[in-house]
Amino acid sequence: MSRHLLLATLLVAVSSAALAADLKPGQWEITQSMEGAQLPAEMTEERTTTQCMTAEESDDLAATMRKDWTESGCEGITIDRDGNAIDAQASCTAGARSTSFDADITLHSDEHFASVIDMDNGQQVTIHQEGRWLGESCEG
Repeated sequence: MSRHLLLATLLVAVSSAALAADLKPGQWEITQSMEGAQLPAEMTEERTTTQCMTAEESDDLAATMRKDWTESGCEGITIDRDGNAIDAQASCTAGARSTSFDADITLHSDEHFASVIDMDNGQQVTIHQEGRWLGESCEG
């Protein structure tokens, strides 16, 4: 299960990074929490990490998301955008387990986004993320 949660987390972080003219490249702080009936308590604790997003990664949302999700074994990828709201779905297979994702990303500004991902692989988990731009430099 933790492998699938990590995949979901990475997919959302990458997809959020891919928002071309919407998000600034540079250092981002990503705060994440998860909820689900069968999650161990330590997995539901809020976590904050930093991630460097390059200008190349933030060049084309749909192309970057499709590329990353396809490389992760996902199919049935749909990405729709309406203003500052992005809705994306995919079904991913890792080994014998299939996981479906439904991600809603809201762009509050070019320095702030929030996302909610509903993930189902027989167990339902919801992942909440909030990203804030820290600056242009990705060094220490």
